[in-house]
Amino acid sequence: MRKPAVLEHLHYLAKRTFKGHALFVALSQVSDETIKEKILSAIQEYEQTHSCSAFTLNNHDILLFFNNNKAHHLMLLALKIKTFTGIKLYEKIISAYDLKTDYARLHNRVYHLVSVPQTNRLHTLSVMQKIPHKPFTFDYLERVLSHLENTSLNHLIRKQPISSFTAEDNGCALFTSWFVDLTDIRRILIPDVDILENKFFYGILRSAVEQKVLQKIKTIPDWTGAINVSVSLFRSPTMKDWLKSHTQTQKQNILFDFAFDDVLANRTDYQKLKAALEPAGYRFIIRIHSNRSYLIKKALPADYVKIPADALLTHGLGDLDPQDIIAIGIRNETIHQKLVQMGIFQIQGMYNMPLSEA
Repeated sequence: MRKPAVLEHLHYLAKRTFKGHALFVALSQVSDETIKEKILSAIQEYEQTHSCSAFTLNNHDILLFFNNNKAHHLMLLALKIKTFTGIKLYEKIISAYDLKTDYARLHNRVYHLVSVPQTNRLHTLSVMQKIPHKPFTFDYLERVLSHLENTSLNHLIRKQPISSFTAEDNGCALFTSWFVDLTDIRRILIPDVDILENKFFYGILRSAVEQKVLQKIKTIPDWTGAINVSVSLFRSPTMKDWLKSHTQTQKQNILFDFAFDDVLANRTDYQKLKAALEPAGYRFIIRIHSNRSYLIKKALPADYVKIPADALLTHGLGDLDPQDIIAIGIRNETIHQKLVQMGIFQIQGMYNMPLSEA
């Protein structure tokens, strides 16, 4: 494992628009030498077999970088470490970072742990966290749509594993969800605009972004996974042509992920769409963001329902089968264990590892 090159590696990742994930292991907080040896052995094994880059910091903490398509290996390594440490120590020493959103915090955390000459220091990012307060007007919508027409969104596409974890095993990846978080676009193009203020314009923006992601996926032979879509997207020639190109095996491994408000607003069209595509093997996901909206109906017409972990712990399952639920926004091991006790084993994201508050 290498030492001072970590900041140079971070700089390299910055030039590549922050693709990938990082795992921070605070090995300096582990006093038991046997546990420490087991952790080091596991890290060295993953560095050799799973194409991750490991760096040792001055205080013996370790930072590992995983490519964007290797996030499931990060999860499995963290879970393996948990078997050595137990829950309390695990939560103390393990932090995970999505480099698209947490690059600056990660850099600030490791900067003072690496000795490098003044001339080689990486410039600290000045991330302005502006509070959106301006209304989402047509002028702002036009500005964003014009930008989308002339640029690729490849650097903003997130790929998060949907995994199944039980109390008995270390979990397995079921499929990968592809999407663009609209807050990333807002932060880059119109940072002081509240894009949720105008639901109509927000829907137009969401559809335009979904088109761009679909265009990217169309170029990948035999692509499978979950993709965020709106009901209106299925009227587009791009989507119709894409559906015609699928093999039967692909159809059984493609999932369409709809926003709950879109399904409610276009319920009849959604039901027709589901009736037409489900027999071919396609599966359907409905994602919830507001706390209690999944309790509106006794049964949501989908194979899976994505629900925030906080909402599940606050309001319960309602009439939903826990096997149909994918929990999102799991911040720590305590929350994950409570979900497991409720019978919820499927989660989205980098397992239950909290983002560092450093």
